Amino acid sequence: CVTISTVVCEREWIAATTILGPERLPHCESLPMTSLLCDNATENMNITSDSASDNNNRACSLECRDGFYKNDTLCACFPRCDTWEQYPHSTNVASDFFVVLSAAVGLIAGIAVLVISCIRWKRIFIFPSVFTVYMTISLIVLASVVLISYTDRSKLFCSSRDLEPSLQNSTSFCIFTGIVFYYILLQLALWWFFHVLALFWKIKFPLHAKRAESAHLIRYVHLTMVALGLILPLVPVVATLATTGFGLIRFPAILCAGRSANAIFYALVLPIMLLLQVGITLLVVLFWTIHKQQGLFRMRQSRSPFQIETAEKKILIIFCSYVILGVIALTTFTLATKNEQRFREEITLYFTCESLGTEMNCDSQRSSYQALLYPALNCLSYVLLGIFSAINLIFAVNTEELKQWCCRACRFHLPSISGELSSTASASTAVSILKRNDSIVAPPA
Repeated sequence: CVTISTVVCEREWIAATTILGPERLPHCESLPMTSLLCDNATENMNITSDSASDNNNRACSLECRDGFYKNDTLCACFPRCDTWEQYPHSTNVASDFFVVLSAAVGLIAGIAVLVISCIRWKRIFIFPSVFTVYMTISLIVLASVVLISYTDRSKLFCSSRDLEPSLQNSTSFCIFTGIVFYYILLQLALWWFFHVLALFWKIKFPLHAKRAESAHLIRYVHLTMVALGLILPLVPVVATLATTGFGLIRFPAILCAGRSANAIFYALVLPIMLLLQVGITLLVVLFWTIHKQQGLFRMRQSRSPFQIETAEKKILIIFCSYVILGVIALTTFTLATKNEQRFREEITLYFTCESLGTEMNCDSQRSSYQALLYPALNCLSYVLLGIFSAINLIFAVNTEELKQWCCRACRFHLPSISGELSSTASASTAVSILKRNDSIVAPPA
């Protein structure tokens, strides 16, 4: 054991104990030895210890791949927090481009929604339409944090040059992004669920909703939902901070999340899953009620005293869009939590291989852990979060006023065009009359 750890496989032994932990390999001094070999082993231990110190004093000629740095003391390669990429470089570039673009579009569209909502406040700032504004504000905050994280990810997310200490000791900004990420996603799910619930109550039980509105009880229902939407997301966030904390889950980092699969599942996936399932059930009942009253899925709709406003039809479209976002986000998180243990094992083998430098071929280990990642789904989740602020413009913009404005703009240009056409037509008519008169008056040749 002493010979292997200090002479034969010294570099491998040091790298394994550093990356895997000292408990994964035995302590040679604690192993049982026979009395005849005890003195010889002790002498051999002293000799090999001297040779190990001589080896450490010699310059390390190890070469490391991109994303790794050389530790001269241990003569091993370790991953860098600021440059190591878990996906291929081309995939990272494409993913970062789409994430930044969608975040910028979502931020601009969200600000436009807020401006238009302030202009049309009598139509937007009413219950339950105001939940669209709440969702837009949440998306603006998330898009802003994502854009800030791209300013300098190495300083904002890395507490050390080495990747492992950065995983264990998160930066303050990493913890902040984890809190914002959890809080905003849970709050979005709650705003969406409350919006569905309110519209379900208004359409399924119109008389009861009308009486509550006449008695001025809507404001209390609204305030209760707002209070729940602001307070309930704090419970999983505080529970995560008290148990595992927030850490890096992607390299290069965008946002942080819980350190373990259980923390991600119980604090984030499970609440969103429950809200999404109940909300989809209410939407199915809601669509069926509208279909029975108005013939929603018929080619010719029969007239009925039951009417649904145009704004509420647009809200139903927004509801379905958020369902798509929820399903894709839940699929991404579920696959990530399912493969967490296997991913840790595969990436540990990959780091162990890379610790030996460029002379080792680590393509198989790299392919093994990358097969457990889903970069397309991850990128799509961030992109959908960014562009759904633009989808809220469907509700904020008044389509009828937009059509009238376009028609007025078209009519503004039509008179000049028609005037030119009429003048051209009159000139051509005069010329034809003159030609005809000349042909009548002039004598034949």
